[in-house]
Amino acid sequence: MRKNSERVDQLITNFFWYNSILLHGQRNNMRKIFLFILKLFVFTGILYVPMIVIANLKYGDQHFTEITSAYIFSIILFVLGFLGTIWSLDKSLKTFMTTVFGGMVARIFLVVGAVYVVLRYTSFDIRIFISVFFLFYIIFQIFEFRYFNKNVKKGSA
Repeated sequence: MRKNSERVDQLITNFFWYNSILLHGQRNNMRKIFLFILKLFVFTGILYVPMIVIANLKYGDQHFTEITSAYIFSIILFVLGFLGTIWSLDKSLKTFMTTVFGGMVARIFLVVGAVYVVLRYTSFDIRIFISVFFLFYIIFQIFEFRYFNKNVKKGSA
């Protein structure tokens, strides 16, 4: 019978099926990355649920879509940037810097594009959408910074 930690490692490896593509065999770090992302989603979920409840109590159901869209969009940007940075850690300095700064530029264009689409094609309350988006985006960036600051010093990101 396999140990629980082996089961967890297998679950994580199966969940991140792209392990060999993105992380180049860094299987030991998969558990750490998975747990980090899980903690992040639990923490932001703890913020998201009361935000929805308060908005529903105060305004009714009209802001559910704005809050949820902003939350999902900030998650997408975080995951893209995080995975890009993880991928580039074991590359040359030039590749790492290109990935990090190119990812930042790409995220800025995605944010501008999303705000344009929201303004132009939806009836969202833009103040709610932008406020919630930037709240979660800043939280995700703080978590990402803390993760890399803690793990790159150890040499085990």
